[in-house]
Amino acid sequence: MLRSPSKPFSSNPDLSIENDALQNVSLRKRKQPDCELTESFKQFTHMMQNMLKDLREDLNNKISSISENIDLMRSDLDTLSVTTKDIKGELASLRHDQTNLKQKLHLIENKHDNLQKDVLEIQNALDFNCVMNDKLGQRVGKLETDCVKNNKTVEIISSLKSKIEALEQHARSCNIEICGVPEKGMKT
Repeated sequence: MLRSPSKPFSSNPDLSIENDALQNVSLRKRKQPDCELTESFKQFTHMMQNMLKDLREDLNNKISSISENIDLMRSDLDTLSVTTKDIKGELASLRHDQTNLKQKLHLIENKHDNLQKDVLEIQNALDFNCVMNDKLGQRVGKLETDCVKNNKTVEIISSLKSKIEALEQHARSCNIEICGVPEKGMKT
């Protein structure tokens, strides 16, 4: 029997393995003849490389300038953010103070209304007391005149009593008094 080869091909399809064998081999390019076109092309490429280098430097400078501007804007935004937070805090404080002042003003208005009512009641009571005082003054005046009249009447009554007693004494002086006999009409 004939044996068939284990590999159907004689070369290795994996080129990475065969690179070890090619290490000693150097690859060379063919030297091209110098011509004007190649020289112009070299100058053109050199000029383009310089232009691209300058453009790259300009772009780097502009990008760094833009980056610096962005950093400045960020710091400004951070400052604005802190300032905004401070302003918001102050606004909240002012709103709270305004609410407290409104409440206090409302209480003061209520107290003012109550005081006005009290003053009105006191004024009405004072007017009533003035009217009553006038009436009492009139009554006192009337009582004083009545008292003066009564004093005169009392004086008249006393003088009449003394006259009656004098008359009775005089009438008794003419009477005869019997001792030992009780009087009728008088109780002892």
